[in-house]
Amino acid sequence: MMHITTSVHEGRKSSAAWSTNPTGTAVVFVHGFGGKSVGTWTEFDTHLVSEATAAGADIVFSGYDGLWTQAQTSAARLHSVLDAWMTNPTKFVNSTLPPSQHRKTPTKYTRLVVVAHSLGAVVARKALLDAFKNTRSWLPTVHLVLFAPAHSGAGLLALATASLSGVDALLATLQFVSALSVLRDLEENGKFLEMLSDQTKAAIAKPGGDVLRARAIAIPPRDLVVNPIDFITEDAGPEVIDGTTHMTVCKPNIDRLEAVAIVRRFL
Repeated sequence: MMHITTSVHEGRKSSAAWSTNPTGTAVVFVHGFGGKSVGTWTEFDTHLVSEATAAGADIVFSGYDGLWTQAQTSAARLHSVLDAWMTNPTKFVNSTLPPSQHRKTPTKYTRLVVVAHSLGAVVARKALLDAFKNTRSWLPTVHLVLFAPAHSGAGLLALATASLSGVDALLATLQFVSALSVLRDLEENGKFLEMLSDQTKAAIAKPGGDVLRARAIAIPPRDLVVNPIDFITEDAGPEVIDGTTHMTVCKPNIDRLEAVAIVRRFL
C-alpha cells in the first residue's frame, strides 16, 4: 500500500491520499463550477495514486462551494487550507488520521503542484496571489497546472448547462444562472477577471512572482464553455487533449492518460 486514503476536514467533502513513504511532493486538485472534490477528477484518484512516480506524493482533492460562493471567498479559503497544510504538514496530515497511523517523522515539502479545472483555475490563481501578498514561505515550491481554465471568461449559460445536469428546462437554467454571483465572476471582460489579470501581471514582474504563471495548460480541441485566449503571456502554451470536451479534459481513463502524464511531469 503506497497511500492511505482519508477524508479532510477542511473544505467541502475534501479527501486525501497520504503517502506511506512521503518524499516531499504535495499535490492539490481544485475542481470547477458545480464540481466535486474527487468526482471532477474521475480516475485521477486511481491512475495517478497508483503510479510509481506518485508513490511519495501526498495528494489532496480539495472541495469548496462551487455554486453559491464567490470566487474571491473560495480563494481565501483555499489559501487558508494551503497555508495550514504547507506550514505544518505533519500536524495537518495527522489531524486526518487515527493515532495508530500518525506520522512520526516530520514532513517537509519541497514541491506543491496545484492542479485546477475551469472555475478552479480562477480560485487557485487568486489563492496563490493571496499567498504572494502575504509572502508565504511555501510559495516558491508551487507549480501551477490548469485544465480548461476559465481565467479568461466563460459563457455563463454554457458553463451552467454543461456542469449542472439536474437543471433541464431552459427557463429554470436562466433563472438559476441569474442567481449565481460566482458566475458573474467569470464574465468576459468583467471586473473580477480584469483585477485578477492585472494583479497577476504585476506580481510576476516582482522577485518571486514567476511561480504565479501556469506551467502547463491542457485544453480540449474545441471548448464551447470557456474563452480559450491567453490569460497572461507568461503562461505556458496550451496542450490539446484530443477526444475530450470542457468537462472531460480533466478525466483520464485507461485509453486516454494524457491528463495524468501532464501532472506526472511536475511530481
